Amino acid sequence: MTTYLTKRQTADHAALVQPDGCTCQSAAICEALGKTASDIPAVRATLLSLGTPGDPATIGKYLKSAVGNKYYYNGNASLTDMLTAIRDSGAFLIIHTSLTVSGHVIAINGVDVDDSGIIQAFHVFDSWSEFDGASFSYPNSDNENSFVGLYSKNLIYSACVADGGSFETAKAQYFLNAPDSARKGAWLHIILP
Repeated sequence: MTTYLTKRQTADHAALVQPDGCTCQSAAICEALGKTASDIPAVRATLLSLGTPGDPATIGKYLKSAVGNKYYYNGNASLTDMLTAIRDSGAFLIIHTSLTVSGHVIAINGVDVDDSGIIQAFHVFDSWSEFDGASFSYPNSDNENSFVGLYSKNLIYSACVADGGSFETAKAQYFLNAPDSARKGAWLHIILP
């Protein structure tokens, strides 16, 4: 097993806990930029001033203003694109998911591949809590904890690439357990070191 991690300077801590159900984008941005939990409300306010906080274009405006040409957006990314960004460029990633009915944004700072170079899992910062694939839900609904750890290739594929923007589609895809690393469809923010 080989692990590729971001080369971007980020805070080395437990994932930031989002203070409410609307600030996952702000928490992911703070993770990418090495900010603290106390910065989440200010980032949220700025996102609101730029547009709809969950819109990729709004997140892109914020990140472009913060890091300039070290920010790129791929609105039709694959798991292989995620691997390439981390492995070849040391990027830190922010990804839109269908882990909730309304959508959820998480950060990715690493990827594990087997000896053949096949993706096995992604290292994530999830500001809500740990998602449980078996129940396809967040069992910790009170959001007292965040999660730093691994999400399976199948979970990221199902909730980010093959979801079509729908929680139910993501759930059905997850239980098929047939991830395709080359399939496009993810909304991917790439922050270079």
